[in-house]
Amino acid sequence: MKKIYWDLDGVLRDLYKVTFANRPTHWGYTENGLDIFDVIKKDYTLLEKAPPTPFYKIAIKQPFLNILTHQPNNWVPYTENWINKHFSSIYCKIIYVGTRNQKIDIINKENAYLIEDCPLFDDYSRIILIDSPHNKNIKVKYRIKTPKQLEELLNLINKDLL
Repeated sequence: MKKIYWDLDGVLRDLYKVTFANRPTHWGYTENGLDIFDVIKKDYTLLEKAPPTPFYKIAIKQPFLNILTHQPNNWVPYTENWINKHFSSIYCKIIYVGTRNQKIDIINKENAYLIEDCPLFDDYSRIILIDSPHNKNIKVKYRIKTPKQLEELLNLINKDLL
């Protein structure tokens, strides 16, 4: 069975619902001159209040989760509270990386897959991309639009059929 890593924000946790009035249309989106980091800096508890994404319901069906996330250090306590609240019934291993590209290094070294939404990687060969307006221009082998599609793809990966 191949190892699967899950990105957190945009894949499992929907920060946009608690930070912006409108759904962002591009990476680096701002409202009223503030980006997501500016908004959260004003109230870190938004990290705990954010709802899960629709893909959460697939994540909680897994026997365990490997979460691979890149975020500011001052977000970590709030993030861990969110994870404990939403994933208390399953084992979660959380790896915090200092740079986005460390995610690629990890999945390549382990021959793993990463479920991700970020449009800033150079290599998407092992990334299962969660479709979003901010990553429409990325060409990938695995683009997921619905939780059902993700569940089907994970079943194929777990059966070593990919």
